[in-house]
Amino acid sequence: MADKALTAYAQMQEEGIAPNLVTMNTLIDACARSGRMAMCGEILETMQERHGVEPDRITFSTIVKGFSLAGELQQAIAVMESARRRGFPADVIIINTILDGCSSRDKFEMFDKLFADMVADGVRPTNFTLTVLIKRYGREGNVNKAVEMMETIPQNYNFKANAQAHTCLISACVINKQIGRAMTIFETMKAVGPVPDSMTYEKLISGFLSLGDAQKACELVRDAYGLNGSLGKANQGRSIPVSGTVTPGGGNIGRVAGLDAKVLGRMVEQLTSKGLAETHAVPLVQDLRAAGVSLPQSVVSATLRGAVANNQRAPQRNAPWKSNAASGQGHWRGNGTIEEHQSEGQNWQGRW
Repeated sequence: MADKALTAYAQMQEEGIAPNLVTMNTLIDACARSGRMAMCGEILETMQERHGVEPDRITFSTIVKGFSLAGELQQAIAVMESARRRGFPADVIIINTILDGCSSRDKFEMFDKLFADMVADGVRPTNFTLTVLIKRYGREGNVNKAVEMMETIPQNYNFKANAQAHTCLISACVINKQIGRAMTIFETMKAVGPVPDSMTYEKLISGFLSLGDAQKACELVRDAYGLNGSLGKANQGRSIPVSGTVTPGGGNIGRVAGLDAKVLGRMVEQLTSKGLAETHAVPLVQDLRAAGVSLPQSVVSATLRGAVANNQRAPQRNAPWKSNAASGQGHWRGNGTIEEHQSEGQNWQGRW
């Protein structure tokens, strides 16, 4: 809410309250977040000339981030160079911000020069740097180079690639239709770490859905929620609950914290379209509920609707959720059987 921040700043001036560096940096941040970069420049000038407040590294990094988010990458680099001349050489955070902006907008030549300068200046890459490197080559369609970055950067700079970097590499494989390679990376994560997290599974599930393989997507959902066993053992000799719960007495990650409802909804829709709601979606939801997994209401409702639709198209099949419905012993009881809810005016969807 940059307008309200500027109003508060104006009120301070009217009442003779002198702003300090924290005040000015916060004001610049508010304008940068809302894309008002011209105002950031005015504030930077005002804080020095009117208030005698000198900018610091945070001031410049905030402005760099604002320009990067706005896609004004040349301006971001200009501010970075200006900060260097004032005695604030760019640190890895500032450079990572611009690199990410270059990658997101396919400015590969600018990206490569900036990264080369970063290495030449002795600034050590981090996991975030690795992630944007993988993203850059993935967007270019060069999966081999993205894999090379994963293999060389952590080794050369003595750090372990985290789950986010691995997930980014999986995403690069999925985008470039190399799902088999993505699964190899995934299986390696489960075997030696880092443990896959929710985003890892969502990228893979979305990839298989894009290929029309809803059954494999369903299998991955089971795996994500620990129905096939633990996700893998946390590395570095300690439990790292990056994705969910840790099983008692060990370093095994039990399940992810939760998958995106939209991804699950897409899977249920695709299973339904293939006539697999009864055989796959319904048993999945039953097993997840039995395991104590809290599922989004929309996913449960979509599964029930899909099962009804599939059963109506193939009425000769007996759906598992309709067994013993008359006696009220069906698998899908909530506040009554499906038939009871339907007789109440099709309100059963909202009561699950």
